Amino acid sequence: MRYAKHIFRLMILLILVISVTLIVLRLFVPDSFGKYGHYRADNLKEQMSIPVVWQGVRNNACIECHQENTYKKMKSLHKNVPCMNCHGPITQHVSKSKKIAKMPVIRSWKHCARCHQKLAARAHVIKQIDAVEHVKGQGEALEGNVCIECHDPHNPKEEE
Repeated sequence: MRYAKHIFRLMILLILVISVTLIVLRLFVPDSFGKYGHYRADNLKEQMSIPVVWQGVRNNACIECHQENTYKKMKSLHKNVPCMNCHGPITQHVSKSKKIAKMPVIRSWKHCARCHQKLAARAHVIKQIDAVEHVKGQGEALEGNVCIECHDPHNPKEEE
């Protein structure tokens, strides 16, 4: 047992490291962790206390008051784009089923370019353009709300 002293020291060190790790975990991991899976169960109450800003994934939140634009959009190339992508959070417009303000509309060409600017890595499911070339070809300048001067966002045409 020439190395017994070294093995004993190593075992003591290993036990010490495991003990410190368990103490640290006990101090810093909340009691509710792991109750409903691999997350902190107390977080549910925290998430529920955050006010709802975005509502409805598709057109369901808008169809009651905006049937014409909703149906037009549902038949268009933008049918899978949620209304709030272009209009902002519905809570700025409606609260408790009552209109509280005019719905914001984002008209900037930069907003359209978020989805339509030609990028090599972007899926070709979305019509992509080189915004500068596209607008130059129309005899316009790339500024302001140049996109909606030719395109109706609720029913954009594939080719103009």
